Amino acid sequence: MNRMLSVDRRWMWLAIAVLALLAAPVAFTGVIHAQPAGLPAGLPPPSPDDMPGPLVFSGSSRIYGQIANRRGTYQYTPEDFATLELHPSLAFYGAPFTLNVLLSTEQSTYRQNINSVSFDFDYHKLEGTLLDRAYAKLGELDDLKALAEATGGVEKLRDSLERVGSDKLRDVDHLKDYADLDRLKDHALSEGIDKLDELGLVSGAEKFFANFPAISVGVTYPNYTSLTLSSVPVTGFNIEWNPGNFYIATCAGRAQQAIVVPGVVGNVSGVVDSVLVNPAYSRKLYAARIGYGKKEGAHVILTGVYAKDDQSSLPLDTNGSPLTPMANYVLGLDVSVPIVEKYLDVQGEVAGSMLTGDISAAQIKSNDIPDFIRTTFDPNISSLIDYAYAGKAVLHVPESGTKLSASIRKIGPVFFSLGVPTLRNDNLRWEGRLEQRLLDGRINAAAYYKHDQDDLYPGLQSSLSTITSLGLSLGLNFPNLPYLRLEYAPYQQRYSRTEDNADVVNRTTLLSASAGYFYRIGGLRAGTTASYSSQQSNTFEALSDYGVATASIGQSITFDVPLMLQAGFTTSSLSAGDSAQHIISFDLATSYTAFKIWTNTVGVTLADQSGSDNTLGFSLTSSVQLWQNGFFEVRAEKNAYKNLLVTAANFDEFLFTASLVTTW
Repeated sequence: MNRMLSVDRRWMWLAIAVLALLAAPVAFTGVIHAQPAGLPAGLPPPSPDDMPGPLVFSGSSRIYGQIANRRGTYQYTPEDFATLELHPSLAFYGAPFTLNVLLSTEQSTYRQNINSVSFDFDYHKLEGTLLDRAYAKLGELDDLKALAEATGGVEKLRDSLERVGSDKLRDVDHLKDYADLDRLKDHALSEGIDKLDELGLVSGAEKFFANFPAISVGVTYPNYTSLTLSSVPVTGFNIEWNPGNFYIATCAGRAQQAIVVPGVVGNVSGVVDSVLVNPAYSRKLYAARIGYGKKEGAHVILTGVYAKDDQSSLPLDTNGSPLTPMANYVLGLDVSVPIVEKYLDVQGEVAGSMLTGDISAAQIKSNDIPDFIRTTFDPNISSLIDYAYAGKAVLHVPESGTKLSASIRKIGPVFFSLGVPTLRNDNLRWEGRLEQRLLDGRINAAAYYKHDQDDLYPGLQSSLSTITSLGLSLGLNFPNLPYLRLEYAPYQQRYSRTEDNADVVNRTTLLSASAGYFYRIGGLRAGTTASYSSQQSNTFEALSDYGVATASIGQSITFDVPLMLQAGFTTSSLSAGDSAQHIISFDLATSYTAFKIWTNTVGVTLADQSGSDNTLGFSLTSSVQLWQNGFFEVRAEKNAYKNLLVTAANFDEFLFTASLVTTW
């Protein structure tokens, strides 16, 4: 490396080593005492009638670290960092509960939390387990159904089984439920749990906890609706309960921590360690839902969200910064109705919001505002009220493999939900999509049309912008033939301004194709892939016209000995105005596995842009399997970039990473 390890680095890697030593005995203990992750080849799968034991302990862990001599270009990730992930899980009569821990040296007081700890009921894992159990039962019933047809009917089969005393006799009665069980594959767990219980495929604990779509404490990610609360980490709790057709949910906690920029006065941005740091207030969030029906099925649910910044969490701003403490109320109604079961579903949502942009702003002096609104929502001169709605209809015809959907969404110009901070407001979008499967999925075709526009209330903005896009795709997957994927997607951007009759139109066309074939050459296994993509843009008065075209081909060969070779070649052409550039790149890698557990891979990458710049990279990766429940991997990578025009952009970097993964 180009420089010695600092004291901080040594402490960091010492911590990783200690964690690795701690994790290894846990993994080894798991190998000896825990239930195995899989069954040896040749043994039959467990019977779906085998109910889970009272307590089953399992889990996984991952330790990962990196050392580098430079920070990546345009990246905030530091040169050196380490992370630890722990996911111990305890299944109580089949109901899985998991402790999720993420700790990283990237944690900083100048950014939102990276470290997180949560204790969750794993609803989706339970759903997958019961679905696997249902598939196993379907396999058994398939065999019985075929046997019944061969012996002349169910009653004759029953007589035969009684004579031999088979314990499968009870499954004959399940044949009448075969169609219902087969349909469970297309339904949510909450809609099929009763049928699974009738067939004896669910334990009492599994049936009880299947009524809880979410139980989470710690850093939670409540997912209510796309307009009210979604994808925001809430450090607190989130519980959803859905017994029968009654649904209720609540969550509360901190949605954002305070960030104070050092070295500046007030709530203004600053630079720390060459990274721009933005201040933030501490924010609390509370939400609740109540409704009728199933969360993942037909329902009517009312949602309320309240979020408020802690004004005292940042020092007073004396520089006139636009950052101010906010408060937000959102109320939404979510409806999902199966018009024709299995064929036509209609979903809709409408929400209203009030955002107070500065809770310290002057109050509104007006007698037109009722007292209960003043006392409940505390509006002031910075408060904004707006609405949003979304709707979707899906027509699915399984007999023909056809799926047709249409959707519309309108977000008002001043509609804000701090529970969905990335939501784009002042936007109207409608979309139509058609998907078609033919010949048992060997042919897949799709088409969509999408239209976006803003300036929903003319006069609020100086211009109107619209985006119209179209997409067509085709996939072919025939046995013993190369696969083929084709996509074509043109779109248009238009900006109109009435005050000076300006009309700016930009058009872009995207085209991509890929194909591949996997085959044998004697005792060798080989695969060949090829792809092509292009993007052509025609802009207003040809001011910024550009085009990119890329073609690549890849080849892999696997020998009878544990040796594999991979090679790839890519060529790209770029044009912008009167200038044109050409880039070629070549990748070569070979890997060898020794003793069936130790894999080493060596790779080289070369890229050259004639007359401009070039890159040369080398990598070495070595991984070894630990027992049957983990592996340890290290990787060293060296990249040299040389810019012939701007020498200040040159770099010679070295990266070293290590990871330890265990399961038990």
